[in-house]
Amino acid sequence: MEVHIFEGHPNLAESASHQFLKAGRPADSHYHQLANFNSSDILLHRDLILAADRIVLQFPLYWYQAPALVVDWLNQVLADNFVKRHASQLAGKDFGLVISTGQPLSSYQSGGREAYTVSEMLRPYQMLANRLDFNYLPVFVLAQHSYQSPESQQLNLVAYQSHLSLPRQADFIQRSNWLLDQLPTDLLGEVGDLFMAVCRDRLNELESMQFMIKEGDFNDR
Repeated sequence: MEVHIFEGHPNLAESASHQFLKAGRPADSHYHQLANFNSSDILLHRDLILAADRIVLQFPLYWYQAPALVVDWLNQVLADNFVKRHASQLAGKDFGLVISTGQPLSSYQSGGREAYTVSEMLRPYQMLANRLDFNYLPVFVLAQHSYQSPESQQLNLVAYQSHLSLPRQADFIQRSNWLLDQLPTDLLGEVGDLFMAVCRDRLNELESMQFMIKEGDFNDR
């Protein structure tokens, strides 16, 4: 899966959270800073979108919306003539948002400080995805990164990488196999190899059982 991340932080060098995301992105993903975008890049960025299987907009939440450079990029790159001409090529792509906030996630709910959920605030992007026949992914929120413990930051990193890498609506087996692929077994030697082999065997057994249940095949074998 070809993943393209379009980074919309206007001051990336000064943002600990977005530096964290940049450093932690999947190695096979493609990363583009919108702060460097100008009108001469429109055709290039359109080609990037057409080549992508998954398009990710990444930005800080400023006054309940994306920074102006993200909106400007959308207006220029996704112009009506381009969208109409390439409607069939755009349809079916995954489209996701990764946002950072200075408020805890608990603030974004009914009765919370901000009163509305993140999904409610970002509804226009869901409408955009619907208009282009994109598959709209759940929003990934990195809240108060600098206040998180190192352990929480590592958990956020794993969640971020899996969010970008896994298929939409990935099941337990897909998630488990992905996690095993990330483990540095070379540091564990033979013990690590054995652990991986046992885990893979158990996941294969579980997958076989799920298939049998789905097919209604309960006979002893």
